[in-house]
Amino acid sequence: VHDFSAIGAFRYTKNEMTGMTQDFKDANISLRLNYSYDKRYLAELTLAGMGSNKFDKNDRFFFSPAVGASWIISNESFMKEVKAVNFLKLKASFGVLGYTGSLARWGNPDLTWEYSQEFNIGIEGLFFNNRLSTELNYFHECRKDIIGVNNAQYAATAGNYTIYENIGQVTNQGIDIAINWKGNIGRDFLYTVGANMTYSKNKLDKWNEIEGVESYRKAIGRPTSTIFGLQALG
Repeated sequence: VHDFSAIGAFRYTKNEMTGMTQDFKDANISLRLNYSYDKRYLAELTLAGMGSNKFDKNDRFFFSPAVGASWIISNESFMKEVKAVNFLKLKASFGVLGYTGSLARWGNPDLTWEYSQEFNIGIEGLFFNNRLSTELNYFHECRKDIIGVNNAQYAATAGNYTIYENIGQVTNQGIDIAINWKGNIGRDFLYTVGANMTYSKNKLDKWNEIEGVESYRKAIGRPTSTIFGLQALG
């Protein structure tokens, strides 16, 4: 009735650099715990601690938790007579992920980890003797403290003497759908046909934008892929 599993891992990497750039050292320790009750209700907890010498000693470590849960509906007693459904699962997860970026400029003691808060909910299933497989997911990600160069704060004469800072925030959300059909013609010809679709919408919440810019020139509040320029009259 009760199933438990656990996985622990440790990883350490060191990239030796030449010239004026310091060596990069990164470490990661993680623990993943899984539990299932009666093969119907599943839960997962992941705890990760990360460290990098790209940051000042006061901000060198980052804690990254994630949790997930799922309900295998097809294993419920009320689904036993539904012969067309072979597998049906409802799932959801939430986690916080940390990123260091690629830093090779002048140091900033106030720099901290770039991170994202991610939420997913979805449903997946197998039908008609596992010939039809489907999956539908909704995702929402808010990426904060994005690392970049605040060009709006420094004059161009500063050249390469500018530093990386935590200046950005971006929100992404959308859905993705997948559907596949497996079949056969005769005994020897097997085939699979399918389709995938992803709809994603994002918005730039914060960036290195100066004050007083005309609204049509503002990037904040628009998708990150927005193109700015003059419109040709033809």
